[in-house]
Amino acid sequence: KGTERPTPPGPLALPFLGSLSVLWALLRGRPLPELLRELRQKYGDLFMIKTGPVKQIWVGSVEMLQKVYTLPECCGRPVSFEDPFG
Repeated sequence: KGTERPTPPGPLALPFLGSLSVLWALLRGRPLPELLRELRQKYGDLFMIKTGPVKQIWVGSVEMLQKVYTLPECCGRPVSFEDPFG
């Protein structure tokens, strides 16, 4: 457990349920772009939302996206990807 990488900030999430405030807002009919804009204002250009057990990392600006793409972990294909064409 000590080797777990830090994650971007985001709304409080419960195990197996995820970010209840986000799910509740969407169930009540809140438009997704409006919700994402509010989360970006609160947490910055890089934030995480959990939907159930799935972690979603959201990038809120072109500048941040360019920084993300320079990271070795985020460029190219995943290590687990097997090329079907050899």
